Amino acid sequence: MTRKPKRPHNPATAEHARQQRLEREAEARRMEAQGATVTKDKRTGEILGAHRPNVFKAFLTQKPTPIITQSQYNAAMMLTEAWARWKGLDGRGDRDVGKVDGGTAAGELVTDRMMRAGRELHRVLRQVGPMDRELLKALVATTVEDDQPRPWRDVVAAHTGVLVKDKQSSMIVAALENLRRVYEGPSPQHVAAA
Repeated sequence: MTRKPKRPHNPATAEHARQQRLEREAEARRMEAQGATVTKDKRTGEILGAHRPNVFKAFLTQKPTPIITQSQYNAAMMLTEAWARWKGLDGRGDRDVGKVDGGTAAGELVTDRMMRAGRELHRVLRQVGPMDRELLKALVATTVEDDQPRPWRDVVAAHTGVLVKDKQSSMIVAALENLRRVYEGPSPQHVAAA
C-alpha cells in the first residue's frame, strides 16, 4: 500500500485551520455558558450537537446537590407529558382523530387522548395557587412547545416580576412542591407535624 506524499507546509492553510478551530471552540463555550451540553468530535473538535436540558432536569442534576427532589421532578414530568398530550405533541398518531372547530372556523385535529389530557391538566393546575399555576404553565409551555426554549430565568421574570436569581429558583421549587402535593398528597413529615 502506497502512502500519500505529504504536501509542503502552507502557512495560510494552517492559519485558516487554526482560525476555524478557535471559532468552533468559542461557539462551544458560548453554548455551554447558556446551559447546553455540547457534543464534539474528539479528533477534529467539530461540534456534533448541542442539547439544553429543560429547567426541571437542570435543577435535578445540579451539582454538588440537586435543587429539587426526585418527587418534584417526577411531578414536573407528569405535567410536561400531560401538556404534550394535550397539545398533540407527544409523537403518537391516533385513529380517533376528529375535526373540531376551535372558534377560528378552521377544523383542528383533536383526539380523545388530547381532551382527557386537557381535563387532567385543568384538574391538576386548579389545585395549585394562581401564581404557581401561571409559572408552571409558562415553564411547561416553553419546554414542550418551543423549538428553542427561552431561558428559564427569563420565563420566571416575565411571569412573576422577580429578578433576583436565588428568589427565582426558590419560586420554581415552591411551585414544584405544590405540584408534587397535588400528584402525591402531602409528604409524611408534613402529615405528622399537623
